[in-house]
Amino acid sequence: MKFNKIDILAILIICTILSCKNGTEKVKKGNLYENTSTSTDSSKQIDRKGFHKSLPWKNFNFDVSTTGEGSIQQLEIQSYGLKNDNKKISEEIEGSVTNAEIEDLNSDGFPEILIYKNSAGSGSYGNVIGYSINNGKSLSKIYFPPVSDNSKVKLGYMDMMNLILLIKF
Repeated sequence: MKFNKIDILAILIICTILSCKNGTEKVKKGNLYENTSTSTDSSKQIDRKGFHKSLPWKNFNFDVSTTGEGSIQQLEIQSYGLKNDNKKISEEIEGSVTNAEIEDLNSDGFPEILIYKNSAGSGSYGNVIGYSINNGKSLSKIYFPPVSDNSKVKLGYMDMMNLILLIKF
């Protein structure tokens, strides 16, 4: 299947809108989904400078948070329920976290954690940080190659980012 610039732009806009949504989310508890109301100001924010979100999945839970001021922040992920390694993961990031989600993307019975962030400055590039659960025992970071390394994906990326900036303001 071949994508043109408009197709890629439409997909990226939809993904951006979905990652920034407020309102009702479905949270999986056991084998059931429960609707919960979320608000950017209360459930995701520790204060005006940080981000916090709890991501439950069956017997696991992950607290994703950031601290720090300015363009450099500290991202922390605290896991609960892993068999071997529940130590806090901490990494320095440039920019700010806008959302975090959990889902079993590869259908192995264990979820992946996706953390969305925007870089600082007027060019505000979006990026994803991901972690995968290894058989319920530990977390491993997922490598995502930069958009600039993929000639098909990078087409229209800056056009889409400029459109998002126009929509924001």
